[in-house]
Amino acid sequence: MAETRVNGVRIHYRVRGEGDAVLMLPGSGMKADTYDFTQTPAFLEAGHSCVLADLRGTEPSECPESEYMVQDMATDMARLVEELGFGPVHLFGHSLGSWVGQELALAFPQLVRSAVLCGTLANRGAFEDALSRAYIELLESGQALPPRYLACVLMAQIYTASELTDDDLVPLVIDAVVGDLHDDVQQWRAVEAYRDRLESLAAITVPCRIIGFEHDILCPAHLGRELAAAISGADYVEVPGVAHAGPLSAPEVVNPLALDWFSRH
Repeated sequence: MAETRVNGVRIHYRVRGEGDAVLMLPGSGMKADTYDFTQTPAFLEAGHSCVLADLRGTEPSECPESEYMVQDMATDMARLVEELGFGPVHLFGHSLGSWVGQELALAFPQLVRSAVLCGTLANRGAFEDALSRAYIELLESGQALPPRYLACVLMAQIYTASELTDDDLVPLVIDAVVGDLHDDVQQWRAVEAYRDRLESLAAITVPCRIIGFEHDILCPAHLGRELAAAISGADYVEVPGVAHAGPLSAPEVVNPLALDWFSRH
């Protein structure tokens, strides 16, 4: 593991393997090494190196007290790629990591070879707004809910009803989340502020594959389709039967889709 200071913040990252680099960007509050259980082995086996970066606002990367935007997080990643000398990179993002990735592709196309964006959007619906605002209110209140309760609530949001009946999966996920739970109010403010980006993101020229998930309630599939339709040449694939945790719960579907896209570019 290593860290560096880019764009005024300390960013923690790991590089695994050798070959054409894939910059792997996680969702809000999620550490990038979570991908080691699902995507990293497949990408390494395919001959890629993996750059796993913890986003600003997710420990052990720096969690600034001042407000920032998703676009600032994209600049962090651009400066990291430049410092490491790995560009242009393939990009794999999920949720907030996809938002950061699409802003990176827009502002720094020379650094991105291709992008696979899972569970993403450019516009917000009423539920997504209500949820992010409610979570900010919780964090600002200073009231600490039990970590196991928060883990259960998160799991109910990102897995399907059928997955929640898997008695082997549930305790594994709950224990993993409880042991690694971190929420930063400024990162959540950046999440809440991210909206109305469709017109701007339509200018992306990097080859993009957007992967939506049929039962995703946090980044609904129709919003991913909307974004793919707006970006010239973008490809859209929807994975049936899974929710927002698609890259984690269905790597056997997501990984071949990502590797296929990387191989074309």
